[in-house]
Amino acid sequence: MIMRGEDISEIFSIFHDGVIAASGIANGKLELEVEIGYLTKRINPSYTKFFLSLHNARDFSFSTWPKEVDAAPSVIRDPSLIFAGRPDILSSEIKDGLVEVVMNQNSASFDYCGGTLLFRVDAARVSDEGGKDYEVGELGRICEEYWAEWSNSRSKT
Repeated sequence: MIMRGEDISEIFSIFHDGVIAASGIANGKLELEVEIGYLTKRINPSYTKFFLSLHNARDFSFSTWPKEVDAAPSVIRDPSLIFAGRPDILSSEIKDGLVEVVMNQNSASFDYCGGTLLFRVDAARVSDEGGKDYEVGELGRICEEYWAEWSNSRSKT
């Protein structure tokens, strides 16, 4: 179980460019399916997603980036609305004790193109499609190895 807010925030940063493909709340946990094939394939070529379980996630506030230049941002507090439309994870950090996740939203169904999510959480668990749990350090190593290989392949072209 991952307990520190900074580590939970780091999970979202590791999942940069991942898509939140599904979400649900059950038994006091927010369950997210994060599609991020470039990382999951390093574990098993048939895997496409990680499962992120956020324990006692609460106090959600998603401030939108309106598509219309002069429109005012709106604030969404319902997680089922926040994660509708498969948002892309861009980055994360801790702000005033809250996890802050910056997300892009490409759905034509919404009048915004992304936004900033703030929330509180007590603990998290990350697992793969085979049920193996991961600590932040192990996820970080998988991510670093991917980006090192990507960088090396780019420098050769």
